[in-house]
This record gives sequence, C-alpha cells and structure tokens, in this order.
Amino acid sequence: MKPDRRSLQAAYGATVPDLVAPGRAVLLCGINPSLWSGAVGLHFANPSNRLWPTLHASGWTAQRLQPHQTAQLLASGLGVTNLVARATARADELSDEEVRAGLPAVADLAERWQPGWVAFLGLTAFRVARGDRLAGVGPQDGLLAGRPVWLLPNPSGLNASWQLPALAEAYGDLRRVARPDPGDPVMVGADPTGARAGARTILADPSHLADPGRDTAMAALHVRRAAVERSGASGSCPGPPVRSRSHPVARRCPDRRRRRSRGLRSRPSSRPAREPPRWAPPGCCDSG
Repeated sequence: MKPDRRSLQAAYGATVPDLVAPGRAVLLCGINPSLWSGAVGLHFANPSNRLWPTLHASGWTAQRLQPHQTAQLLASGLGVTNLVARATARADELSDEEVRAGLPAVADLAERWQPGWVAFLGLTAFRVARGDRLAGVGPQDGLLAGRPVWLLPNPSGLNASWQLPALAEAYGDLRRVARPDPGDPVMVGADPTGARAGARTILADPSHLADPGRDTAMAALHVRRAAVERSGASGSCPGPPVRSRSHPVARRCPDRRRRRSRGLRSRPSSRPAREPPRWAPPGCCDSG
C-alpha cells in the first residue's frame, strides 16, 4: 500500500537498513532511498520499480519479487545498500559531496560481508563517486575493499534511455559471471584483479572449463586476453567498442570504415541508378 502524502513528506531524510548477508554473489548499491522506501523501510519499495521485473527477466529471481520479499532476494544471492543513506524525492537532490562521501561506507560494508561483486546502479552517481567520467556499464578498473566492481544502469523509470529488454541484458551479463547457472555461457569479460585489457566481451561455453561453477567462473575471468586473441585470429569483426581509460575513444569496425571510404553501401540500394548528366556546349541548344 502506498504511503499517504503526509507520510512521504515525513520520510525526507529517513534511512533504510542495509539488506546484507555473508557471501552473497552481488551487493547492489543504489543511489539513495526514495521517499516511499524511507516511509516503509524497504529498498526499492515501489512495486512498479523496474528493478523487480529486471531481476526476473535477467534470471536473478525465479519470479517477479515484491519489495517485502527480502528473504527471497537474499536467497537469490543479492544484497542491497545505498551510496547515500538519506531518502529524497529525486536523486538529483543530492550534492556531489554527499555522493563522494558515501563511497567509503560502501567499501566498509563490502569488506565486512565479502560479496562476490559490488554492483553500482546508476552511471552518473558512480562517475561522481569514483571521479571517473568515462566509466561505462560493465566491469570496472580497480577494486573496492578487495571486491571487484560492476556498473549497471539505474532501473528507475526516469532513466528512459534504458528500457526493460536492455536492462535485463545488462543485469543478465552480471548474473552469468557472479552466479552462473548450469548450462549458462560464462562471461569471460571482466578481470577481478582490475587489469582490464579494454577489449570486447567474450562468451565461453562452460564445458570448456575444468570445473564449471562459481569459483571456476571467477577464475575464468583471468583468461580474457587469451579469449580475445582467439577471436581475433579468426579474422572476424572485433565487435562493439569498449570505452576505458586505455581506450577513451570508441572506434568503429574497420571493415565498415573501409566500405565507407570506397563510397560503397553496406546494403544494396533499391533506388534506380541515376543517368550521368548530358553536357552540351553553351548556345548549341538555344532556341532564341
């Protein structure tokens, strides 16, 4: 049941207890609680928040959970905290100083509970907190309290640039690394040591690994360079660009660049070819 207007106004500045347990696969870190969350004491308390269908569509939960089903959320391998503790109506009410000041508290939580990954929800807040304006969705350079870091898009409905299918794909990439299911392709695209190669994400069949499972999946992250070299040896297109510190500029596929330089189209045109203009000396066709 949605809190009334008076309860929402009274929730300004309220805090929500962290939802944590030892050994979770991922600690989700939101920006800060909403007024609804502050009023009822639950993370992502609005049942229409897109986090819940996203977690279900990406395979994190067997069904679409409700905000009060905290035990099921923990059982799925997820914990929840926030970068800034106080509740506001909108995240843009927070100052940059507040956002930066919240990072040490998240680090302390990660060090205490030792999740497999710390996943921040929201690109802008993470870029402010870490001082990395080039950070993009996916695994990040460096560690936080010894734990690898993943950046995810904010599931808020205000984030219109990310619709549910794209959100499910982004959250599913993290699940295949942090909590792979039997038969899942294991993502060999993140290096928990922080030594990212700045190359494309590669998916590998778990049957190629010695012992499929979470520990092997984490160890398999270290073979990223070899996987990239194997994909490059086949002569295929290197795929979508990746932005990182070492590759700040996204580059297009070289094959596409060559096609454009030759003036050729990627697809055959359905328009009829134009005839070249006919030239005649001036005055030869004048009627006057």
